[in-house]
Amino acid sequence: MKLVRSYNLLLGVTLCLTALLAIGSMAQSMSRYAEEPEDVWLLAFWAAFLTPLAALCLANGLGRRLAGSIWLRGGNMLAVSVIWLLVIIGKDDPFIVVAGALAVLGPLLALLFSQTRAPAEHGS
Repeated sequence: MKLVRSYNLLLGVTLCLTALLAIGSMAQSMSRYAEEPEDVWLLAFWAAFLTPLAALCLANGLGRRLAGSIWLRGGNMLAVSVIWLLVIIGKDDPFIVVAGALAVLGPLLALLFSQTRAPAEHGS
């Protein structure tokens, strides 16, 4: 379980930095909004998507008491579903497939380990 927490912490910090990079790049892209508005919209999408995913991964890594929480389980299920949907949509882009596979490991492993741990903790 310590490995899952460590991976979630590392993934959360990486996603935070990536979201900050997307937000920082958005300011530069705003000057070219008239020529290419889709660049600004794409950066806004990634910033809006990566920020809650980073928070979820940090919560998975930091919160031992939250591990069995229904809210965290629901968030992990939603994150896994959305990431796989993005991977299916972007299956032609190898970067999306690899990044999606790496990003889905955090919520998926946290979800699997919280499912297997919860009955043992409630039984004692």
